[in-house]
Amino acid sequence: MGRTPQVQHVTRRRFGGAAASLAALAGATALAACGRAGGPTGETTAPSPGKIGPATLDVQLNFGSLEQPYLEKHIGAFMQKYPQVKVAWTSTQGDEHYKKLTTMVAGGTPPHLSHMTSRWAGQFIRGMGIYTDLTPLAKADKFDLKDFWPLLSEGFSDASGKPMVLPYDITVQLLYFNADLLNASGAPLPTDRWTLDDLLAAAQKATRKGADGKYEQFGYDGLPNGGQFEYGVERFGGRLLDEKLAKCEMNSAGSVRGVEFWTDLRHRHHVAPATAEDRAGQNMRQMFSTGRLGMVIGGTTFAAQVRDDKASFSWDVLPVPRGPAGDQLRSGGGGYGLHQGVKNLDAAWLFLQHLVSAEVLMDMVGQPRRSVPGRITVAKVIAADTSTSPKNWKVIIPVTEKARHITFGLTPKGGDILEEVTPALNKIYNGGTNVKSELDGLTQRINAILGTR
Repeated sequence: MGRTPQVQHVTRRRFGGAAASLAALAGATALAACGRAGGPTGETTAPSPGKIGPATLDVQLNFGSLEQPYLEKHIGAFMQKYPQVKVAWTSTQGDEHYKKLTTMVAGGTPPHLSHMTSRWAGQFIRGMGIYTDLTPLAKADKFDLKDFWPLLSEGFSDASGKPMVLPYDITVQLLYFNADLLNASGAPLPTDRWTLDDLLAAAQKATRKGADGKYEQFGYDGLPNGGQFEYGVERFGGRLLDEKLAKCEMNSAGSVRGVEFWTDLRHRHHVAPATAEDRAGQNMRQMFSTGRLGMVIGGTTFAAQVRDDKASFSWDVLPVPRGPAGDQLRSGGGGYGLHQGVKNLDAAWLFLQHLVSAEVLMDMVGQPRRSVPGRITVAKVIAADTSTSPKNWKVIIPVTEKARHITFGLTPKGGDILEEVTPALNKIYNGGTNVKSELDGLTQRINAILGTR
């Protein structure tokens, strides 16, 4: 069962022409809107209340306090429009959400709709097969699935390409830089032609010690880990899994070179904070927002965090610099799927369309710039706006077009694989280990997981 949301005051954030563009978005995208459950933006030709019978929807989400006001606002608006449909929703944060979802499915009590992310998608879609194919529903309503980013369409489909989850957002890796700090240090400002060697050279100029011998500022932070770490080895010719997703290659020569490069930023070149003393009680976000970091590679969610911190310096974003083997990038995101075997599927489908409508995505994902909206049309409206930092937000379009889906998220054991990767890379990045030996052990453990498929 869900919970009764606590009502909070929500201030709608507006900037530049984005809010005005929303009103014209349906027409601008030239997507026809018709059918029994509304058009592709979820804003026109919605069914009359009489077409959807009374229903109570069990909805399981995985959001934190940042998203809660938006959820309360837009779920409330849906129930006001369709008073015969009650949405009983619960938001369980982190991996506990997936444990809970597994228990519900195993117990024969799946929710109507659940939140899914790229990290776990393969496990639940291709492994457990818990979701409903959305193709017949979309076809009946002439709902255009092509307005969603192809990279997530791949990750949120089953092995035969049938769409099981519709994305609401994507996060891609970007280079964030403090222009004031770099200028004051005599370091060049990044360009879209930079290599990782250029990043290192600039970071060395921007790193500075105080009179007491302690570091006052660092040129860089952000070592590839977590869901989107693969670019950190692929840009050196390595990779996590082979083309068939059947064998781990984290101990290949390219992967070892990649992990060594990032580790050396801390322990050989000393341009990135390596100890708690270096950080002086601050995390990466706080160090950047208070002007102690020259550059950071982080996800698109980092932009909203820095802006919320009211950083007082000039900052912007660019694509991640190229490595010796190219500019490969992996990405993932979050979305919603409908579970198999539940009643009131029409009402659940209508609610899913609402959650991924242009209006909801613009407000919940686009206007706060907390990540890349799952709809291409909405993302392009946001990218065109230059009235707020970062000014170069238009970069999200070519970067997202370039990115491919995280590989482990395409396997039925994706979550299990990442649970091995994250602590192993953290151990290496902390220093004092043999990189090749640690990656040999990681590769063996991942191959054992893949062997249980």
